[in-house]
Amino acid sequence: MTFSADGTMHRGINYNSRHANLEVDAYLADCQPCTTVHATRFLGVSSTLDGTSEQSIQSWKELLNNISEIYNASPLAKRTGGLLQTVDIFVKLSGMMTDHCAKEKKDASLLEQEKALATFQTLGEKQILEKVKSRPATCIP
Repeated sequence: MTFSADGTMHRGINYNSRHANLEVDAYLADCQPCTTVHATRFLGVSSTLDGTSEQSIQSWKELLNNISEIYNASPLAKRTGGLLQTVDIFVKLSGMMTDHCAKEKKDASLLEQEKALATFQTLGEKQILEKVKSRPATCIP
């Protein structure tokens, strides 16, 4: 999955447009997935307090938290037993498309740092769960 974003200012207000590019399942008429295709999903236009990269990354986090909350409350999540966390989205992030603007390059660098933190968190959680599962059960008096 890759992200793309661009911003502009109109009458002193910063606006950011965001997209996600990812592989999605293509379905036949009988609702069975037959293949995957590349798709672009529009994630909306939002305004930020200022035009800094730090504010932009905070806005990305809020957007991804909202997506996670909506999915987790959906009937699909309940039916499949799935749980989506923001760190899961960051782990799947493989890049960001930007223009030549230095601010967008800094945004990409900060998102790369968020991906690294999410990856470390996910790997740490898996390691802890493996240790807990492999530990023999003991009786506590």
